[in-house]
Amino acid sequence: MVIKMLAEFRKAMQEQSEYFNKAMENIKKYQTEITKLKNEITELKTISGSRADSIKQEKGSVNLKIGHQKSSIQSKEKKKKQNEKE
Repeated sequence: MVIKMLAEFRKAMQEQSEYFNKAMENIKKYQTEITKLKNEITELKTISGSRADSIKQEKGSVNLKIGHQKSSIQSKEKKKKQNEKE
C-alpha cells in the first residue's frame, strides 16, 4: 500500500515537473519574441521619425520654392505694371 502511494506520488511529481519545464520553455520563447517585437517597434519608430523629418524638410523646400516663384511672379507683375504706366 505504501509503495503504491509512493509510486503515485512519484508519477504526480514527474507530471508536475514536465508541466513546469514546458511552462518555462514557453516563457523563454515568449520573452524572446517580445524582445524581437520591441526591437522591431524601436526600428520602425526610428524609420518613421527620420521619414517624418525628411518629409518636413521636403515641405520646407517646396514652400521655399513656392515662395520664390510667388515673389518672382509678383516682381514680373510690378515690372509689367510699370511698363504699362510708361
